[in-house]
Amino acid sequence: MSYYDLFSSRYDQSVSKYYIKQRKAAIESLSVSKGDVVLDFPCGTGLSFDGLLAKGAGGVIGGDLSKGMLRQASQKIKSKSLNNTRVYAADAKSVCLDDLELAEQVDRLFICLGLTCFNDWEEAFANLWQLLKPGGRCTIMDIHAPKRGFYGLMAIFAAQADVRRRFWEPLQERAQDFEKIEQPSLPLHGGTIYIASGNKPR
Repeated sequence: MSYYDLFSSRYDQSVSKYYIKQRKAAIESLSVSKGDVVLDFPCGTGLSFDGLLAKGAGGVIGGDLSKGMLRQASQKIKSKSLNNTRVYAADAKSVCLDDLELAEQVDRLFICLGLTCFNDWEEAFANLWQLLKPGGRCTIMDIHAPKRGFYGLMAIFAAQADVRRRFWEPLQERAQDFEKIEQPSLPLHGGTIYIASGNKPR
């Protein structure tokens, strides 16, 4: 995560602007109900916090392995007085409820631009999934390309991401009412952006 620690102070200005509409669509797909507790992992610099809270989330829990990204997210929480939002340094493969100071599983799980970057990504998803309540909803937004072209190779350099991963499949295998929707994508994304969503069986 040292790469993201170094990149964190420039992330919002250099990267986030290319995903504004897609992030908004992903938050919409999460179908947040008033009072829901949302786990945003990886939360990065906290770019999804405002959108999740605007949908009625009663609390947002952000997790990330990069201390630099968490530092930026913490600054957003403080500057915007997001009192019902908190962040934690944690590994997606091993994070548990106690690590997040949660008494019970969360209502919504939001994974934005994470599964193409996580080490042992399928194991990471399986662990995050078990933090979601039965009946809860998960939304994933990420990029996929069957083969890495020029921009896909740039994604490895710029984001340490492997866009060849079929990131939606672990959710598809577990969820009810699964759907995967293609989003507007640019060549510089390195592939096609998809939003995948589904509900955890009760």
